[in-house]
Amino acid sequence: MSGYCEHTLVSQGVAVTARLPAGVIKTDKADAVVSYLDVWRWDMAMYLDSISIDLYNASTGELLVTGRWRDSFFHAFHRGESISKELIDQMMAKLGLKPVPAKEAMK
Repeated sequence: MSGYCEHTLVSQGVAVTARLPAGVIKTDKADAVVSYLDVWRWDMAMYLDSISIDLYNASTGELLVTGRWRDSFFHAFHRGESISKELIDQMMAKLGLKPVPAKEAMK
């Protein structure tokens, strides 16, 4: 998982474990499985072009929620941290979970 996604999940109080092999969405060692695909481009500097994050029920393999973001043609040199946080916050809200404010997550 990207460092940005992992950091955001940990800041939300989610325990992150070892990676599973690519394509595996079911396991008895977790409650949920996160998969992501990020695309980076170069234009004077590296920037995040798009990201897709999927959250699956680890017991059933059922897709619970998806987050997708794509930069515009006139990109803004996004690094990934703010985009990942925004997507994961939106995904948590779709699941009816309230994101943990950053100050509380640090306690």
